[in-house]
Amino acid sequence: MSFISCIASIAFQVASSIPGLQRKVCDAIANHSNIASLSLDDQWQELVLVPLSTLENQDCQQSYVIVIDALDECDSQNDVQIILQRLAEVQSLQNTRVRVILTSRPEVPIQYGFTQVRRDKHQDFVLHDIEPTIIEHDISVFLSHRLEHIRQNYRLGAGWPEDGAVARLVQSSGGLFIWAATACRFIEENTQLAETRLSSLLHQGSDSMLPPERKLDAIYTTVLASSVQGEYNKAESQMLFKQFRQVVGPVVTVQDPLSVASLAGLLMKDVVTIRRTLANLQSVLNVPESDSIAIRLLHPSFRDFLVNPRRCSNPQFYIDERLVHREMYKHCLGLMSKHLRRDICNLQDPGALVAELKRTEINMHIQPQVQYACRFWVYHCTRSDVDISSCSEVESFFYRHFLHWLEALTLLNYGSDAVHMIHMLDDMFHVNRPSLQAVVHDATRFALAFRPVLEEAPLQLYHAGLIFSPKTSVIREIFSNEVPAWFLSRPKMAENWSPALQTLKGHSRSVNAVAFSPDGKTLASGS
Repeated sequence: MSFISCIASIAFQVASSIPGLQRKVCDAIANHSNIASLSLDDQWQELVLVPLSTLENQDCQQSYVIVIDALDECDSQNDVQIILQRLAEVQSLQNTRVRVILTSRPEVPIQYGFTQVRRDKHQDFVLHDIEPTIIEHDISVFLSHRLEHIRQNYRLGAGWPEDGAVARLVQSSGGLFIWAATACRFIEENTQLAETRLSSLLHQGSDSMLPPERKLDAIYTTVLASSVQGEYNKAESQMLFKQFRQVVGPVVTVQDPLSVASLAGLLMKDVVTIRRTLANLQSVLNVPESDSIAIRLLHPSFRDFLVNPRRCSNPQFYIDERLVHREMYKHCLGLMSKHLRRDICNLQDPGALVAELKRTEINMHIQPQVQYACRFWVYHCTRSDVDISSCSEVESFFYRHFLHWLEALTLLNYGSDAVHMIHMLDDMFHVNRPSLQAVVHDATRFALAFRPVLEEAPLQLYHAGLIFSPKTSVIREIFSNEVPAWFLSRPKMAENWSPALQTLKGHSRSVNAVAFSPDGKTLASGS
C-alpha cells in the first residue's frame, strides 16, 4: 500500500458508506478536473478531509470508524509516516463522530504520526500484552459461532461438533485468529467433507509447546494436502503439483492482483485450468465467481509459508520465488512482444491528448494482462534467476518494442515509472552486457528528455521524440524507420542530448505542419 492508494481507497469508502458524502467527493472531482495531477496533500484535502469535516454541520449522531489494517505492509517507511500524519488530521477534526483504528506489527512506531494530536485523542494498544485467556475466549466464541453456522447450512446433526471440539481447536490455534478463520473456511469449503475435515484438524494434535507459526504451518499443510487428494498415479500427481506451482506461484508473487481471465491470458492457460487448480484453495485464497475480479490472498502469511522451504515441508508445494519471477518475466515479455505496436489505441493523430481519452477505450485496446506486463516485467526480471550475461530477450525487446512499450505506459498514466524501470535494467546490465547497456542507457536519456511531451501526447514519441533526438542517439538509430518521411531531408541534427525542447507558441489550434529553413536553424509551424 502507498499513500496514493490509501487516499483512493478511503475516499471511495467514505463516499460509499457515509450518507451525504458521496456528493461531496463527486463535487470535489467535478470542481478539479485535474485532481489526479494535484499534489497528494491537495488530493487528501479535497477527497477526504474536507468531505469529512462537513460532518460537523450535520445533525446525524452516527459514528464512523476508519480502519487501516497491516500498516507495516506499506511500500516504504516514508509512506507509513505520511499516512499516519494525515490520519492524525482526521482525529483532529472538531466533530467526535470519526475514529481511526490502525493495526501494525510492533516494528512500525504508530504513535510517531500522532505527535501533533493530544494524548487523550489517541491510545496505543499492544495486542501481545493481552492476556492469553482473553484471546482464547474470543477465538472460542468465534469458532462456536462459525461452526454453528456451518452445522445449520449443511444440516449436520445436533451433536456436531462433538463435545470438546471447540476447546481443542482453540488450543491448536496457538492464539492466532488467522488459524481459526482458515480452519473454518477449510471445513466450510466442501459440503460433503465438512465432518471429515473437522476430524482431520482435531487429530492434528495440539502441542502447546509449538510456536504459533508452526501451528499455522500445520493447517496450511493440511489445506494443501487436501487440495490434491485422490487416486492418482505418479505421473498424474506430478502433473497436478506442477500445475499448482505454475498457477499459485504467480498468484502469490504478482505485484498487482490479477483476475482469473487476466492470469490465464498472462500464463497462456485457459480459464478452466486456472479455476480447476484454485478450486480447492478457497480457504486460503479469495477466488471470485467473476472471471474479471482479482484473485487475492486471504492472508499474507500463506505467501510467507509457501516461499519458505523451512516452513513448507512438502517440496511439491514449495514456491521458488526466483524461478516464478523468471517465468513471469518471460510471460510478460512474450505477451508485450505479441501485442504492443505503434498507435496501439488507433488514435491516428500525433497530437492526441491522454487527458481526452476514456479509460474504457484504453482498456479495450490494452488488455489487463498486457497492462500488467508493461508495468511489472522489469520487477520480475530483476528478482529472477535470469542469466544476465546471455539475456538476449531484453535486447531484442528494446530493439523492436521500446517505443511501443513507452507509448503504452504513457497511455496508462505510468510513463513516469519507465525511467525508474530503465534505471533498474541499467544497473543489471552495465557490466555483463555492454551492448545492451548502451541501448538501456540511451533509453533512459530519451525517456527523461521527452517525458513532459509524452505524458500529454504519447504519439509524439514517433514525431518530436525521434525528430529532436541527437544524431548519436542509439534509440533514434534503432527506430530510424519510424522517423516521419518529411523530416529525412532536414540538413542538420542535434549533436547530443543537451538541447532543450521548445514550445511552439502563437497557435489558436493544434499545429498540423512544420518546416525547417535550408540552414536547419529555423523551424516554421502552421495550424
